[in-house]
Amino acid sequence: MQYVSQAACASTQAGERTLLAQEIAKNLALAGVKYVTLHDAGNVKMRDLSGNFFLSEHDIEKNRAVACVAKLQELNNVVDISALTEELTTEHLSKFQVAVFTDISLDKAFQFDDYCRSHQPPISFIKTEVCGLFGSVFCDFGPEFAVHDLDGEDPHTGIIAFISNDNPATVYCIDGERLDFQEGDLVVFSEVQGMNELNDGKPRKIIRSRPYSFCIEEDTSNFGIYT
Repeated sequence: MQYVSQAACASTQAGERTLLAQEIAKNLALAGVKYVTLHDAGNVKMRDLSGNFFLSEHDIEKNRAVACVAKLQELNNVVDISALTEELTTEHLSKFQVAVFTDISLDKAFQFDDYCRSHQPPISFIKTEVCGLFGSVFCDFGPEFAVHDLDGEDPHTGIIAFISNDNPATVYCIDGERLDFQEGDLVVFSEVQGMNELNDGKPRKIIRSRPYSFCIEEDTSNFGIYT
C-alpha cells in the first residue's frame, strides 16, 4: 500500500511490507497530519490477513487501500483519510507534500524521486522496506536539505583541564573525560577562565583528536593564559 498525504505515503501491501505499510499509516493517523491518502491497486488476499490488523475475512477481494480506510479513520477523526486505487502517477504526487513508498521497483523509485526532488516546492520522498530482520530507509527532502550531523548523537560536552598558548592550540580535558571527537568536528567553548577570547561562541574546527585531548584550528599564542 502506498501512502500519500499532506504527509503523502505510498506503499504497496505485500508480505512483510504489509506490516510496515500499516504501521506507517497508523502512526500518521495518530500523529494528526491533515490528510492521508492510501494507494494500493491490489486486492486483499488471504495471506494479507496474517499481517494487517486492519483487514478481516470480509475484506478478501476488496481493494486493500479501500478496506483499510474505515478502521484507520477510527483512530483519528480529525485526519482526512482517503484511498487511491488507480496506478500512481506523478500527477497524483503533485498534490502532496510527502510521499512514502514501502513496495516499489527501483526504476519507479528513481522516476518518482526525480519528480519529487525537482517539484517546486520539493515533495519529500521516503522509500523504506523490510526484509526479514533487516530494513532500509532512503529519504530525499529536496536539493536544499542538508544534514551536518554525522551520527545523530547529542552534542558531546566536556570539562577542560588546560588549553595551550600555541598554534594550533591543544585542549586537554580532565582525567577520565574520554573524547569521541573526529577531525573536522566543530567545538564551541564557554565559561573558559583566563583565555576569555574563546568565549565568543564561535565554532572552532578540530584538526587533530586524541582520546583525552584535541587540537583546534586556532592560534592562541597571544590569548590570555588559561587558569
